[in-house]
Formats: sequence, structure tokens, C-alpha cells
Amino acid sequence: MQNSLIDYFNVKLAERGRSLDGRPVWRLVWSTEQREIRRGKFSDFYGKIFLREVEEVREVPKYWYSPDRWVLERLTFLPPGAAIHKELVAQIDLDIHKPTTNGTYEPIYVFQDSSKNPLPVTEWVLDAILYSLEHGPVKLSDGAMRDEYHAEVEKDAAYFEAELTEAGRSELFAFENSVFVDSTKTYVERQNAPEK
Repeated sequence: MQNSLIDYFNVKLAERGRSLDGRPVWRLVWSTEQREIRRGKFSDFYGKIFLREVEEVREVPKYWYSPDRWVLERLTFLPPGAAIHKELVAQIDLDIHKPTTNGTYEPIYVFQDSSKNPLPVTEWVLDAILYSLEHGPVKLSDGAMRDEYHAEVEKDAAYFEAELTEAGRSELFAFENSVFVDSTKTYVERQNAPEK
């Protein structure tokens, strides 16, 4: 069930945009399955015994620090002189160890709480993350929401006060010369009315 839901989310994310070569700008991935090819210094161990330190190109886990959780990634294009281009190697150019220049997927949000426990992916959370990225930070504090609510109530009260002062009643008052009628009396009166 979870994977079909993630597939659905990835289809929705792909509708938000694609690069010129067809890759989606946004994607959800399982952190443990993601690997990347990096140039760097690596320390080799046999159990706890240090063997050597070597500088080379290796395929390594991308999210070694956050295994077994979902990650929202965005396709990012950096200028050719960026430091990451010296570390990341394009998959196609392994033989010549050419740096990647065709964009990389970078993590935007890791679905985990402050204690590093994995969190489920929900459509509401995904929409909130993307909304805040596209429109800037959102006021989420209780005080800010309460202030906004009271401002709306005061605005509505001022509108209806102006309407009542000007016209004597609001446009929302449906009937002219309306009176409240007890529905039981109306029913009884209709039952006892003489037939025509």
C-alpha cells in the first residue's frame, strides 16, 4: 500500500515540472536505495581494524546518515565551479571520472522527527512543504493564527454593522416582512383548513 501511495505522489510531483531531458524536478525516494558516485578520501576497515586510507572514486550510500526513510529531493543545477562538482562523478563517465554537470537530486526534506524516527509521507505534509518552498514561510504559530482569526471576525463585524446602519438590514436577510412561524401550527392550520 505504501509504495503505491508513493508512486501516486511521484506522479503528482512530476506534474509540477520536468527538466529538458524529461526528469521530474521533484521526487520522493527511499533513502537506503539511493547511491552516488563520489571522488574523495576513503578509509578502509576490516571489522574495527584500520587498513588504509585511499583517494579514489567509489559508489557510496547517498543517505548513510538517515537510512530507511523517505526523502523529498529536487533536481538542482549548480554552476560548473561549485565544490560539489569536484566530488560527484557522473554515472556515464565512470571510466574517465568526469564530474557531473547535468544536475543532481539534492535532499529538500527528510521524513523524520527530531529524534531521527521515520515519519510517514502524507499528501497534506507534502503539499505544506511544497507550498512553503514556493511561497515562503507560512505563519504556523498559535498566536499568529489566533490574531488572524480575530482580525477576520472584526472585519466581518464591521461589514455587517455598516450594512445594518445603512440599510436597516443585511442583504443576507432573505425575505421582506418575514416573521418566524411555528412549523407545527402551520401544519395543523393546513389540516383544519376548509376544502375549496
